[in-house]
Amino acid sequence: CIQSISDSFLRGGHYTQAHDAVVEALRLREAIPGVPEEDIADSMLTLGTILFAWREYDNALPYLERACTTHMRIRGKFHISVGSSSYLLGGIYESMQDYDKAMARLKDSLTARKSALGEDHIDVAKVLTLIGKVHNDLGEPDSAVLCFEEALEIAKKFHGPDNEDVAEYLLDLAAALVSEEETEKAKACVDEALRALKMKPINNHVGVAKCSSIKA
Repeated sequence: CIQSISDSFLRGGHYTQAHDAVVEALRLREAIPGVPEEDIADSMLTLGTILFAWREYDNALPYLERACTTHMRIRGKFHISVGSSSYLLGGIYESMQDYDKAMARLKDSLTARKSALGEDHIDVAKVLTLIGKVHNDLGEPDSAVLCFEEALEIAKKFHGPDNEDVAEYLLDLAAALVSEEETEKAKACVDEALRALKMKPINNHVGVAKCSSIKA
């Protein structure tokens, strides 16, 4: 079906083709009588995900809200679709500085992803990182540090300790430690991040620059 085609394009990173396909899928699903409400919500989640990736947050928000509400009502709060939509909504509300809504949605995402994927899945680490950033935004670096430390532990298990993808988690933790005036711990995180980035130096100039700015 058209929805499956859109999902396939999305997994391959072909956002324009995915967008065009899911818009048509959503149009048909809303027009045809008897289509299950959760199928319509699936299309809305896909469309919201694409718009989020394009940073069209205002356009993504209503689709993700409806998808999340529908999936939670029909599939329950532990379903992976709830984890996905809630995570994106948390990111949107964080960017809007609506921290209460951001935290509520991110807690929903954390609950769903831990249940559906397991507590050591990398998608759980991503939620913890965003929760940590909300705590930072609220001026709560101690809570941010706890989130970043848990996210880092998961990332190391998932990727391996010397993987370049772990560097970003180390830098998030380092920045929070600086706010806590834990300078030596922050420098240790930056040094570890640099070692991970230099394992694969290609295209890592941004990460190295971030390391330098924190260390300074």
